[in-house]
Amino acid sequence: MPWRSFAFELANRSYYAAFIPDCGGEYSVQFPEQHSALLAEQKAGAGAYQVLITESSSVQGRFNL
Repeated sequence: MPWRSFAFELANRSYYAAFIPDCGGEYSVQFPEQHSALLAEQKAGAGAYQVLITESSSVQGRFNL
């Protein structure tokens, strides 16, 4: 699933940049490490990061709680 999330993030980068600080050009290089860190944080109970996947298996949105 990380590749779907990554593709979604790249496709919607400019949209999110209008609301939150942009992750910068290094984001795509650092994505695997950042994704793993977020999963560890979620497993520890410090956050909740979810994606909404359509019936056709595409990412429709993401939710950070």
